[in-house]
Amino acid sequence: MKLKLLLVPFFIIMALVVGIGMAKPEYDTLMQKRAELAQKKTEVDRLETLRSNIDALTMSLEQNKDQEDFMLRFYPVKLDQERVIDAFNFLSAQSGLIVAGMDIKELTVPQVELDPALEGAAGPLGIVPDEGSPDALGMSATPVYVPQKPSYFVAQVKLKGNYDNIKSFLARLYTLDRMHEVKNVTVVAPKKEGETEEDVPADILEASFEARFDFVEDIDNKNAIGAAIFGKNAFDLAKVTKAEEWAATAMANLTVDKAGRANPFQ
Repeated sequence: MKLKLLLVPFFIIMALVVGIGMAKPEYDTLMQKRAELAQKKTEVDRLETLRSNIDALTMSLEQNKDQEDFMLRFYPVKLDQERVIDAFNFLSAQSGLIVAGMDIKELTVPQVELDPALEGAAGPLGIVPDEGSPDALGMSATPVYVPQKPSYFVAQVKLKGNYDNIKSFLARLYTLDRMHEVKNVTVVAPKKEGETEEDVPADILEASFEARFDFVEDIDNKNAIGAAIFGKNAFDLAKVTKAEEWAATAMANLTVDKAGRANPFQ
C-alpha cells in the first residue's frame, strides 16, 4: 500500500521532468526569436532615424544653396587644376606681375591604411566592425565609417615684379576662395648669367612658392550606416559662414569658347 502511495508522486514528478525537458528547447528557441525580433526592431528604429536625418540634411542643403555652392568651390570634389592655373594668371594680372613659370606636380592619392587584422572585413565605404564603441546614433556593435582621405596636387609658381606687387599677389592669394596651403615662399633679385647689376631693373624681383590644393573625389555611397554626418539632423554652418567672410578673393569661373566657328570672320 505504501509503495502505491509513492508511485503516484513519482510518476507526477517524472511527467514534469519529461515535459520540461521537451519544452526547454522550444522555450530557448522562443527566447532567441524574441531577442532577434527586439534587435530587428531596434535596427528598424535606427534606420528610420537615419532616413529622417538624411531628409533633414537634404532639406538644409536646399535651403542653404549659396553656402553649398561656396563649399563646393572652396573644397571641390574633383580635380580642378585648370581653374587653379586660371586663378594664378588672373591674380598676377590684377597685381601687375608676370608669371615666369608654373609647374603642376602629379596628382597624389594617399591610401587608407587599415589594421592588418581587419583586412578583407571592410565594406565598399571602408566600414569595419567595431564591437565595443557606440556609433553616431548611440548603437553598439555597429560599423565604423572610415572617411575618404583627400587627394591633392601641388603647384610651383614663379613670378616677376616689384615688391609691392608681390605683396599684393600674396595677400590676394591668402584670401582665395579655394582651400590651399602656401609654403616655401622666396623672393630674390633675378640675375641671368652674363648680366651685370645695371642690366636688371632695381625694383624687379622674382618670387617663387608652392601651393597645395586638396580635394575629395565624389563617390557614389551606397551605404550611410556608420557615417557620423548622418547621426545628426542639421549642419553646423558657422564654419562655412566664417570661411565665406574670410575668402575675399573670388576665383573667376573658367569658361572655354566653343571650338570651331561657322565663319571666323564674323
